[in-house]
Amino acid sequence: MAVLRGLVALALVTTLVGCAPPPRLPEAEPGSMPRWADRYGAWTAKAETPVYADERDASRVAFTLRPGDRVEALTGNMHTLAYGHIRFFQGGEVYRPGSDEPIKLWPFEEVVLLDRVSEESWNAWVRGEPYEFVMSACDGGWHTELTLPVQAWWVQLRDARGRTGWAPVSTPAQFED
Repeated sequence: MAVLRGLVALALVTTLVGCAPPPRLPEAEPGSMPRWADRYGAWTAKAETPVYADERDASRVAFTLRPGDRVEALTGNMHTLAYGHIRFFQGGEVYRPGSDEPIKLWPFEEVVLLDRVSEESWNAWVRGEPYEFVMSACDGGWHTELTLPVQAWWVQLRDARGRTGWAPVSTPAQFED
């Protein structure tokens, strides 16, 4: 038991001392879209949707889409509002972008999840640096904590009358393409 406490203490001290913090929030990834989205282009509103004058500012509605309204989705930005976190009982591995060499995680070391790349892969922040984190690379997947990043996707839309604005799109049920 003393060995386990020592490992936990070592992991905590190493992760807290001398490491750069993750990027400041909110963070925007221009032109990005969630995994479930196919493409920008011609969309049809499936639900009433307010379209705002400015991105990430819901204080002024520019116009409202009704079900069946056709719009052009011009671009979008994925905004990370809160990072996720995960810790594993038995450690695991992370990869530096562009490298096949894994870095071993210590038991209970924290991995900050920045955003999801695929079903099992995340952009992550470990020991003050960016890494790619693959869930299946962790021994057995026994995690102690898991919180997912909180993200909002804002899409710039143009309606049939030529009006443009921004709408938060949280589900594929809002539009069809």
